[in-house]
Amino acid sequence: MSAGNNSFICGTEKIFLDTCKGLPRYKQHDGKDYCVLHYPGDDKVDDFIEIYKHKIAEPGLFRLDSEDDQTEILGFDFRGVYFPIEIDFRKKEFNNPIYFYKATFCKRVSFSKATLKNKIYLNAAVFKDSLDFDFAKNDFGYFLILSFAEFTTSAKASFNTVKLYPSHFINVNPDKFNFTNVEWNFEKRTKDVLREIHNLYDRLDEHPHNYLSQACLSLAKNEEENYRFEEASKLRFMAFEAKRLAGKIRRTYSLNRILDNQQNIKIEARDYILGIGKEKDIYTKNVGDLVCENFSIVSNALNPLYLLYSFASKYGESVGRAFVVLIGIWFISALFFWFGVYKQENKNQITSVNNTAQTETTNSEMKINLSFDKSLIYSTNVLLLQKPEPKPNNTLTESVFILEMILGPIQITLLALAIRRRFMK
Repeated sequence: MSAGNNSFICGTEKIFLDTCKGLPRYKQHDGKDYCVLHYPGDDKVDDFIEIYKHKIAEPGLFRLDSEDDQTEILGFDFRGVYFPIEIDFRKKEFNNPIYFYKATFCKRVSFSKATLKNKIYLNAAVFKDSLDFDFAKNDFGYFLILSFAEFTTSAKASFNTVKLYPSHFINVNPDKFNFTNVEWNFEKRTKDVLREIHNLYDRLDEHPHNYLSQACLSLAKNEEENYRFEEASKLRFMAFEAKRLAGKIRRTYSLNRILDNQQNIKIEARDYILGIGKEKDIYTKNVGDLVCENFSIVSNALNPLYLLYSFASKYGESVGRAFVVLIGIWFISALFFWFGVYKQENKNQITSVNNTAQTETTNSEMKINLSFDKSLIYSTNVLLLQKPEPKPNNTLTESVFILEMILGPIQITLLALAIRRRFMK
């Protein structure tokens, strides 16, 4: 490598200067001088390996942002680095975070069978070959930041037998991702959706709900195309639920409320909620639950269409929910019909003979009630759009009649959709 120069400043982005701090000028590219780490060329393999082995040997202290930020992080700093070699982390154990923000990988990157006890930042990285996390042991939870990563035409990613979260894959095209025996670590619960949104809030200042929804729909498409319908169903639920909860989360108010009302939680919990706490194992369970229970959701959280779709069938994903709601519509309508009042026409014929035969028909109406068993049959006919007789004779019963004619077929359609998806599984 070229001789060191105290005045040398690498031509990389300003925020990456801590990554190559103390390294000499290596070569010039497009009129800029670079260190060996950030030099964007493949003709540096031997020199690169020497520096790389030194940096990966043990974590170091560095700053993530500008000079105004004096906070130092203990971890592995490879931000903006151009890797011309294969990166092999198989069976390695990581207790400190690794930052590959905007790094470029020309060869394979493998975390196969690695033990991950901290975060791997691969956001905005460029992959020209394969990436794999096959059989990686996730001891951290939200261990992977792959947001806005770019995979070239020949690149692909593999995730085999590993715990994942949808928020790992924000604004990434998963079409070429291979998910095998993956455990999506959430259930069809609003609480779990809120936890995913909270995890994104420190990385995405605006619209984390929309990013999460888009990511889940893309992942669901991948899972469905590979015949993993149960996983696709969970991801679709999260996509719709995140959309329903779209709005501003008043986090400061909620945090104060949590910490004020829970005296047994130390003040360090605030740091953990904000994503900067170090004592994760102490606070994960209690604080994670409290966050989900106390978030203040506004704006579209009560969007009637999303609320009804969620209530009626969990967005077309639950046969049980759709069936119970259908039975509820039928039975509650029958109760109203049981107490309702109806009009029935009576036709009386009078025949007289005065040299000629004459027949006269007179109509009269009478009000009647239905027995309980008849009201059940009546409700069934309304549900099936049969327009049964007699007709309702008061406003309340007429309203229930019209509502069941509208809601019943819609709910039957949702039940059919849920059954179709169940059989697809």
